[in-house]
Amino acid sequence: MRAIVIAWVDGENIETWLSTCNPPWKQRVHIILGIAAGICYLHEEWPQVGYNLKTRNIMLSADGEPVITRFKLLDDHHSSTKRTYEFGMLMLEIVISRRGTKELEKSVDIVEWVKSNYPHNVENVIDKRMKKTVEIVSEAAEVLEFGLTCIDVSNSHQPSWDRICDLLSDISSTAISSASPDRRTPRVERGGRDRKHVHHHRGVQ
Repeated sequence: MRAIVIAWVDGENIETWLSTCNPPWKQRVHIILGIAAGICYLHEEWPQVGYNLKTRNIMLSADGEPVITRFKLLDDHHSSTKRTYEFGMLMLEIVISRRGTKELEKSVDIVEWVKSNYPHNVENVIDKRMKKTVEIVSEAAEVLEFGLTCIDVSNSHQPSWDRICDLLSDISSTAISSASPDRRTPRVERGGRDRKHVHHHRGVQ
């Protein structure tokens, strides 16, 4: 018998954070980067461990870092296509925030909502509570486009994780360049070395 032993984590999840805190754009990008770093770590170091990238399953640590939780053992390695799709959906939700958009609250299909407004009415889908500048709208449009690309399950369009890392690094270089010195941007490691965004566990037993 095998099991995953993890420590208890207490705190706010991303779903609650989005709906109650109205985080600014820089923090949203920071969270997206942190989640990507955690995924890369799991992909490289623990491919037999599965996870669900829903906003309610990702917690915020005391210092505001995203932490992936809710693990499960897999018989086979977690599908890269499924992982990329879930990450794309997560990016859309972080930019949009269902609670912040009355039109979306009545809709169950986030993807169709974004597609119906992209690219000509991008500002219409960005969380209406969030302060927006021309630069923020432009960066959010990039993230939305990237999210739509990730949820395209056709092999010819869905990006590899190397490509995901490159695109996120490009977006973050402008989105968080003016952040305070103590608010560092998490690096998206390809070698699986960034594990602070993964809920601590003792491994597979």
